[in-house]
Amino acid sequence: WLLHALYSVIPNYGVAIILLTILVRVVTAPLTLRQMRSMERLRRVPLAEDVPGTEVIRTGEAFFFSSRAELDARWPQLADIPSASNALVVLPLTNTGAVVGVVSFGFGRARGFDGQDRVAFLAIADQCAIAIDRARLYEAARADAAANELLARVSDAGGGPDWHDIARRISEVCTEK
Repeated sequence: WLLHALYSVIPNYGVAIILLTILVRVVTAPLTLRQMRSMERLRRVPLAEDVPGTEVIRTGEAFFFSSRAELDARWPQLADIPSASNALVVLPLTNTGAVVGVVSFGFGRARGFDGQDRVAFLAIADQCAIAIDRARLYEAARADAAANELLARVSDAGGGPDWHDIARRISEVCTEK
């Protein structure tokens, strides 16, 4: 409806979409900034600290908290920290037996997590872990391919009796963009 309202004022969908995008970003900027600050704090949490995410990494155990009171009872040091989450799921990202990270889901209202919910959340965590593993494998394969290409290009630089000339040609190959 908002897009149509903007279009009625400016009869150009391209411009209306751009204005709508800007409007949405301005309206959501405070929430986005809060989330970014919160994520930045989480990046700097030492693994030895006693908080849900680090315990999941240390133990590999998933946590399902139906209410903020349940979370605060387990981690009283977090009770004074404001949060929009009144129920929380914290899951390990495991693939090939090692915990490679944590994913968490917060809910605005307290809620229970039945067996079906738990299976679904664990399946999501498994898919996230697989995606991380695939990204790492892809990056390793890409790095190997780049190294092999460089070796082939250096080999093509050829040999000869003058090692200064060989070194210059290899240097040229290695510094090409």
